Amino acid sequence: MKSLKQVNKDIMVVTSTYVMHDNMPILYVSCDEDDENEDGYILQFHSGSGEYSMDKMLLVKLENILNKDKTLCDLVIEVGEQVERGAVNSNWIKTIQ
Repeated sequence: MKSLKQVNKDIMVVTSTYVMHDNMPILYVSCDEDDENEDGYILQFHSGSGEYSMDKMLLVKLENILNKDKTLCDLVIEVGEQVERGAVNSNWIKTIQ
């Protein structure tokens, strides 16, 4: 995969009301395999709060996420990976799901 700034900004990604409405920082990103998606993957952007109930989940364009947090533009993440950080200015730590 390319860096997020090179990915189509119109793709839909998963996030939550914590990120979009409560302005919590994005501290967790995953790139999950998704056979139903024409790209073969779906990106998720979360605050790392551990609260992932369906009533809090949102689908938004990648552009909305990148506009909210410019530090994500250079992130490179492969299908099956997840990354976490302790704070917005911290380094990402990759793990395999």
